[in-house]
Amino acid sequence: MIRLFDSHVMLGQYPFRSVSGTDALSVYNHLRGCGVERALVSSLPAVYYRDPMEGNKALLEEISDYREFFIPAAVLDPNYPGWREDYRQCLELGFKAIRLYPAQHGYHLFEDNSIELMRTVADDVLPVSIPASIENPLQRHRLDANRYIEEAELLAAVRAVPHLYILFHHAATHIYAKALAEAQLDFRHNVYFDFQRVDFIAQDAMAQLYKYAGADRVIFGTGCPLHIPDVQLVKMAQWDKFCLEKPDSAAWDNLSALIRDII
Repeated sequence: MIRLFDSHVMLGQYPFRSVSGTDALSVYNHLRGCGVERALVSSLPAVYYRDPMEGNKALLEEISDYREFFIPAAVLDPNYPGWREDYRQCLELGFKAIRLYPAQHGYHLFEDNSIELMRTVADDVLPVSIPASIENPLQRHRLDANRYIEEAELLAAVRAVPHLYILFHHAATHIYAKALAEAQLDFRHNVYFDFQRVDFIAQDAMAQLYKYAGADRVIFGTGCPLHIPDVQLVKMAQWDKFCLEKPDSAAWDNLSALIRDII
């Protein structure tokens, strides 16, 4: 039986629509009911606070009774002047990963501030989690972020910080995996891709993700509670019909050794 590790979970209210069950207990019960054994979680309100640390600290309080399940990821904004101090505080508080939102915070991954932040994180051997979007941009509220992370942007970040481990979420990740593969980067194995928005039926996108990323870098992520975890479980239930090997890194036992050791 596969032991699932959910790489993309958020807690807290979303400003653009009503979402139920966003507290730690509700999300814990939902994910456990889906067979998830552990989850990398961040604060959703932190994305929209001027200083994300307000949300990061609230997250730690929220998950205090569930630390065996939730692994905290801190939201940081490289454009916020105090991010360096906030980052050091995150390490002291026990955060195990950093989550970046370039679209929502109005920067690109190849800019100087974001490169400095990613290099700092890489030097401390923590992974960076990057959701390409929070909701499908085609369904966004008019006040929400309106841009995609382009393949060239991720490629530039990987080139600038080759020793950084990246978890990339909520996008047509097969396109990004293809861009990295075609660039023939020796260090592209540091990038992991979830299949949350990878088409499984109408297109051959999942097969492309496997081809360009490799089975050992395809990870499980749900975007819960904004998105329904069951959709990803349906994909996994259909794996054999498409002659695909189940992704090793979606199973807790076989998750990348480095990522497993960190969290």
